[in-house]
Amino acid sequence: MNKYVVLLLTISVLFSFKSNAAYNDGRYARRHVQWVCNPYKHVCYRVSRPEGGYYPYEYRRHKYNHKKNVVKNTEPKHIYLAPPEKIEGRNIINVNLAHGTWGAYDEDGNLIKSGHVSGGKSFCPDINKKCKTVTGTFKVYDKKGSNCKSKIFPVGKGGAPMPYCMFFHEGYALHGSNAVPNYNASHGCVRMAPADAKWLNENFVKVGVTRVNVTYEKTKTEEEKEPSAEKSGV
Repeated sequence: MNKYVVLLLTISVLFSFKSNAAYNDGRYARRHVQWVCNPYKHVCYRVSRPEGGYYPYEYRRHKYNHKKNVVKNTEPKHIYLAPPEKIEGRNIINVNLAHGTWGAYDEDGNLIKSGHVSGGKSFCPDINKKCKTVTGTFKVYDKKGSNCKSKIFPVGKGGAPMPYCMFFHEGYALHGSNAVPNYNASHGCVRMAPADAKWLNENFVKVGVTRVNVTYEKTKTEEEKEPSAEKSGV
């Protein structure tokens, strides 16, 4: 009886050794599956390899759209209308977010410089609320240089560049940006070209003195204000 027991034990040990050898050789290895993506071609490949090993990847080409889902713009495009050459106000920056423009006026109400802007959009999905720029007339209460950064955005991280920021109400500011589209796209701040923000910051804005007037109202042209006799039926 003992002979049969020893024989069975010997056979089981030999079979186990052979199985382990086959497993370690990779023939019966359990496979780990993962995706390896090429960010430049926006294509991913499914890859499998033996557990615990760094063997050459066995590529199984499964094309996979790795592009980010970019939300299409739903904001109306700016209806460009140049700022007036002269106004009654003085030492003020007029920001019109319906036309996407800003204009700086000196002590005599003369326009001395203008440019393009992009303000707060109607709704921001990442913060799940409306994010239009505050409207009204305010005074610049603080300004910083080229190293100005956001403390809030990106959400949860902060650090978004806001070069030459000029704060006029709570966290709202005029600042430079490389993304100034022809529609309102920000979380509330007024974006403009970095060169324009630098000029305003260094050559025009005086903290506690310079005012900023923000509106979303479309300015009527002279023709719209005074319709012709033919249109009015006179």
